[in-house]
Amino acid sequence: MTSISIACFNNLGFTKQCLESIFRNTENYEIIIIDNASTDGTSEYIKSLMDQGKSITLIQNSENAGFAYAHNQGLKEAKGEYFLPLNNDIICLKNWLPPMVEAFQDPKVAIVGSKLLMPGSKKIQHAGVFFLENCLPYHINLGQEDNEITSTSQIVPAVTAACMLIKTDFFREIGGFDEAYKNGWEDIDLDLKVRKMGYLIFYQAKSVLYHYEGQTQGRLDHDNENRQLFMKRWTEDIKEWGNSDYTQYQKIKEKIKKQNE
Repeated sequence: MTSISIACFNNLGFTKQCLESIFRNTENYEIIIIDNASTDGTSEYIKSLMDQGKSITLIQNSENAGFAYAHNQGLKEAKGEYFLPLNNDIICLKNWLPPMVEAFQDPKVAIVGSKLLMPGSKKIQHAGVFFLENCLPYHINLGQEDNEITSTSQIVPAVTAACMLIKTDFFREIGGFDEAYKNGWEDIDLDLKVRKMGYLIFYQAKSVLYHYEGQTQGRLDHDNENRQLFMKRWTEDIKEWGNSDYTQYQKIKEKIKKQNE
């Protein structure tokens, strides 16, 4: 079973849309909703679903606890073998979850991310996160049409926690998300943390969802502080790994070219 953790701060319309897509297109799961003090009826709506028998656990916070703290709360309640943070501005498409679970057949894989498309299109929002030569993270092919590169499942430097799968026990062992980050960068920090432990990050192109992105109020309020913390912590490691956008992107293109010859 997979424990799907969704942190909400208002935007009830997106939450409804997200949950309805989970109900339609997902099997063998539980849902954990962390309501970060919404004022738009989010908790009341979730309680109505629970009254209907939906497999949902509701955590209500008296203030907006932020992304990392909220999902760490969800992690404590999770009963599934796998833990999946999911943004509430996601629409899950058919057969999105099984390919993510399948990626763990490789014991070296610690985290799996999905292909995220801009709603109603084939334009890429997420197909793996790479690093520029200045060591800043970069979404490969952002805003471009889905193509051979973004349709190829592969090991990548990092993936976003808008939709990220990790084994529950392992996530607990390493302490969950780092709460020093406030609504940003905690997912890339986690990716690099497990990579430094010797594990791999896998982009599963067969798992496809729509993502509206950046819909939560105050999402970027702490972006400067988060970036400074991340760069202080990881710049030297990124340089050592040599995962610049240019070099790795060129290797991927060359690999696909050879496969097609």
